[in-house]
Amino acid sequence: MVSTIKTFFLLVLSLFGQSQALDCSTFDPNKITLLSFDMFAALMDLYTSLDLNVAQILPSLSTSEVNTFVNDWVGGYGSYGNAVFNEDITGPYPFQWTLNDTLDSTLTKMNLEISSDEYYALTQTWGNLIPWAGTTETLTKLYNANFSLAPLSNGDTDTLNRAWSNSFPNIKFSNIYSSDFPVGKFKPQADMYAQVINDGIDPETYMHIAGAPGDGQGGREYGIYDALAWNQPIIGDYEPCFILNNITDLLSIFG
Repeated sequence: MVSTIKTFFLLVLSLFGQSQALDCSTFDPNKITLLSFDMFAALMDLYTSLDLNVAQILPSLSTSEVNTFVNDWVGGYGSYGNAVFNEDITGPYPFQWTLNDTLDSTLTKMNLEISSDEYYALTQTWGNLIPWAGTTETLTKLYNANFSLAPLSNGDTDTLNRAWSNSFPNIKFSNIYSSDFPVGKFKPQADMYAQVINDGIDPETYMHIAGAPGDGQGGREYGIYDALAWNQPIIGDYEPCFILNNITDLLSIFG
């Protein structure tokens, strides 16, 4: 009977994209076996990383110009939050299409002409990022405690694989949940979170860690346990179960 109820719950989450079945008050840390993480906000210091990468790839830019470049590029990417993509336009990897589209816009705004090698190097920088302080140590402790860890992020599979492997070479991820088609959407679209449930994961054994307020809201609106690190939540009906000052606060939940 319990198995039948859980199977029905998984089906409801998958078909309807959201559920109120998992209230934060029912969260039991002893039941959690899988933790997913937003890559670009929860785990990585994106702005600092890109500042360093862009300065190295385009050494002719001043510090101020590098900052402007990165702010505009990341802002352009952020404007695609909650997007639903058309594979005929983007191809199978919406994240790569988005990076190219927003990079083109930034180059045009700053009246910059760069080589094809520089262009390619810039698009690859999102897979070469610096983790926030304490992140590696925290993930290592969770991994050694037998938690399954996985990125759940708007990136494409290749970029997320490189970003994780470059930063956390001694920590194996259990899966990668990306925006690649057939998903074809960015968080906080429900189909991004549904990937985990469709993978056969019992919702009661899973929590997502967001870094952006919209992501923290999206997970709860979909119906899963989640936490928000580094940011304040969007106040309303779908606030995260936990607000973390930084990623190391996870150890106080699962310590």
